[in-house]
Amino acid sequence: MEKGKPAQPSSSMFFQNAKDNHFHGTSHFVAHEHKNYHGSGSQALDEGIRLLVARVVEGAMHNSGERFDAPTCHEETRVALQEDLLGWADELVNDLNQLVTWLYGPAGSGKSAIAQTIAQKLDDRGQLAASFFFSRASGSEGRGTEIDFVATLAHQLCQTNPATEPHIAAAVRKNPRVFGLTLKDQVNRLIVTPLIAASTSSSESSRPSVIVVDGLDECRKEHDAQRRVVDALILGLCQITHHTLKLFITSRPEDNIVTIFNRHRETLLRRMELNNEWNPDDDIRTFLAASFAEIRRSHFYFRRRPVDERWPEPSAIDTLVHRSSGQFIYASVVLKYIKSDENYDPVARLTTILRLNDNKDQPYAELDILYKYVFSQIRSADRNRVLTILSLDQKCREIDSSSRVAIFLSEFMGMHMDGIKFCLLPLVSLLVWDDKLGKIHYMHASLLDFLQDQSRSNIFCIKSPTLAAGIVRRAIEMIEDGTALKASPNGILPPLFEMHVISRACDELPFLQDQNSWGYILAKATVEESFKDLKIKTSLYEVVEMIGTQVYPDGLELARYKALLAQFSFIDRRIPESA
Repeated sequence: MEKGKPAQPSSSMFFQNAKDNHFHGTSHFVAHEHKNYHGSGSQALDEGIRLLVARVVEGAMHNSGERFDAPTCHEETRVALQEDLLGWADELVNDLNQLVTWLYGPAGSGKSAIAQTIAQKLDDRGQLAASFFFSRASGSEGRGTEIDFVATLAHQLCQTNPATEPHIAAAVRKNPRVFGLTLKDQVNRLIVTPLIAASTSSSESSRPSVIVVDGLDECRKEHDAQRRVVDALILGLCQITHHTLKLFITSRPEDNIVTIFNRHRETLLRRMELNNEWNPDDDIRTFLAASFAEIRRSHFYFRRRPVDERWPEPSAIDTLVHRSSGQFIYASVVLKYIKSDENYDPVARLTTILRLNDNKDQPYAELDILYKYVFSQIRSADRNRVLTILSLDQKCREIDSSSRVAIFLSEFMGMHMDGIKFCLLPLVSLLVWDDKLGKIHYMHASLLDFLQDQSRSNIFCIKSPTLAAGIVRRAIEMIEDGTALKASPNGILPPLFEMHVISRACDELPFLQDQNSWGYILAKATVEESFKDLKIKTSLYEVVEMIGTQVYPDGLELARYKALLAQFSFIDRRIPESA
């Protein structure tokens, strides 16, 4: 079903906000941080549209260059479900009944591929109003938050419904700070009011248009962002004349999201669960058969020997379908692994995968086995290095999702970027380094879930005390020896960025009863303010901050702080085997 490839790499800079962005149709070229705009004709672009375009999250749109080969449904899969959704999109609404369709299912069930396919088909039919694909795995700036969500929808609305453009531009000119208003106010001023105004000056469309929002669960949870996104859109839709705008939204069925939708009128919402009623096993079987046929046609291995049309045996496909448990992600990862390297034998790789089985009856057990196997292909000498790179990448995203971490990672790891990319090569079926974004691109959010849950990933967990201790020690070294000053252009940010990395890593250190351990010190530091007993009451973060800034409390010398830091180098020896 899902046919995805990683984004093509180009170049990277650390914390560089310069962009070369292309908007097609009646859109505009944007260059660098000052953003020079050129309209489609001889006239300069409207000031309101200039401000709007500057807020667009380009990678979030269904047809963005970043998503040039996003997962879609195979033409012979999800047929009934697609017909159902497209039929709903066509229905005229005389009241507020079923104005919203919420498609939900577990990780890996194919929600994003369905959303992408529906968005493309609606676009072809002239019924797509706008789209936004949230993602915490892509690394693309703005795709994990609601901050520029409405601006991105409004920009697309200018293209799909040109009659709205002057009204949207006027709203931005009238209040250039509109993007800082509540989401409800932004939706009202940039979507609802322009649509109502445009409808009075143009003929009514014979069919409704649809906003497609994918991956609500991948929007940040802080500041009640997910609820505000849903509430703003639904409230706005209910105000539009003749109810000519609908919403198709997908997510995992997380408790907080279920609660969000439960707060709205039941008749307004159409719930669709990706369950066995849609015959996922049949679709997965079709997807596997078609994909293996493509491998037989195109893989280098089969160019050198007679093609066995019987490969793989039906029993092999049966096994893969059974292990998928209705989730397309398992089948997708299997296929990516089998065809990820032209120099490997796909027949042997499939045989290896078929032998993987520990018979555990747990959610995602088969997917976890597959992930563990791929990670086991990392050379033992590189394993800690790779896990540290992945752990740092995640911490950098938490600190600043827009950061380009290439230079920082290179300095921190003491490696050239080519060396970092080489270390990640065994994982090419799961993740790749994206030069354009300057960070790692993960093929699916379920991989991040796996890596951050030690009960699932075990020795491959990127949130372990041992990794955290190593990261803190290296960050301290960079601050003490001045290496930190080289970790970003112009020396603007250090040592601040290293300090934030230390802070994130400290959250993963164990709480130990040993009063000489940093775990104990950190725990006590949250409630104590006195400096009388430095070993117990001062956090590691504060100690390093004082070294970085060389600002110390009266009567305390740098040597005493460095003596404390020397103890930290043994923290991994204090961690129990079970930690």
